[in-house]
Amino acid sequence: MGTIHKIKELRKQKGYSQKEMAEKLNISTSGYGKIEIGENVLSVERLQDICRILGVTSYNQVLPAINDDSVNEIQKVLLTAGMAFDSIHHNALYLNRLIDSLNEKYKNQEPEKNADIRKDLELIADYLKTINSESVKNRYNLVSMRKLIELID
Repeated sequence: MGTIHKIKELRKQKGYSQKEMAEKLNISTSGYGKIEIGENVLSVERLQDICRILGVTSYNQVLPAINDDSVNEIQKVLLTAGMAFDSIHHNALYLNRLIDSLNEKYKNQEPEKNADIRKDLELIADYLKTINSESVKNRYNLVSMRKLIELID
């Protein structure tokens, strides 16, 4: 039985309707319904909130059985991915500093002639900011996942 089916089963055991769960989670009833049928992705934070509401004391009550070897492999993958996102973040910051110095250089040397170069550098800088932002967000999600994995009995 998958996580969403277990959540639905526990909700029914507690006597909660989907509407009541949605209200407790501060989301729409249809949004909660989509969680139970697997149409909405269940974030770690949302899973923790649902477990708190349902009085789940062990994530094993809602997560599929995972053996110790699987947990160790998952932890390794999450750690490796976290290091990769850290590397992306630091490289993006370094490249943005490099672009800033190049922009400064071209701004002072024949500004009209170098306008296209500066425009290209600004586009690259914007792209790097997006990459950096996404890497930080994904790193945060990985940390949340690692915390959840640590809670598995």
